[in-house]
Amino acid sequence: MKKFILFGLIAMTMAVQAQEIRFLSPKLVDLGRVLEGAVLSHTIQFVNSGEETVHLRQVGTTCGCTAAQTTRKDFAPGDTASIDVSINTRGFFGLMRKTVTLYFKEKEIKPQKIVFQVHPYTEVAVNPRYLYLQRIHLNPDTLITQTVKVSNQSKRSLHIKSVETDNPMVQVSPQKATITADKEQTFKISIRPETTGYKHIRIWMHTDYASKPKLEIPVFLHVRTRPAE
Repeated sequence: MKKFILFGLIAMTMAVQAQEIRFLSPKLVDLGRVLEGAVLSHTIQFVNSGEETVHLRQVGTTCGCTAAQTTRKDFAPGDTASIDVSINTRGFFGLMRKTVTLYFKEKEIKPQKIVFQVHPYTEVAVNPRYLYLQRIHLNPDTLITQTVKVSNQSKRSLHIKSVETDNPMVQVSPQKATITADKEQTFKISIRPETTGYKHIRIWMHTDYASKPKLEIPVFLHVRTRPAE
């Protein structure tokens, strides 16, 4: 009986060892600091170091900004797998982490997660990126003032050629500005609550910056009827 159990354990161990993969690339990939909007590429590689063919069932990603493709899914012992990954950083700022997960048909091989991290930055930034004001009471005679700052981290002057909004309740000043390199400009946002309800108002700043010819600043408002006194 003991010999049978021992034989079974050895057989199970050999079966597990027969399904092994070894990664040639790290499971945490730091892609560094890049300009927002860049599309980054990387190749995940692993070797089938076991004694049986390994079958890749699925490659999963965490969002639509990340794509992973491979032309093969079956890898004989000794074969090297290559999975091409691309990450689109458009719309992301600061630390960005995305995960690619490899799923195998073999139960002995657990899902393998590869994490990519990158720090997208922008040369032209708006802070805050949007305005959100709640519990504003209807009063055409009241003027609510907010500010946003546009910073220029490029190596040349940035020209704000014009500013427009899609609702006369919101006005912006100044309408034009020149922001020199490594400087910022403060814009005053004036809001006059003339009608009730939820409002999604957009501000557009037209610039001479090639990759960002139009800066959009959303303004979210909830204008309520003033309570009776």
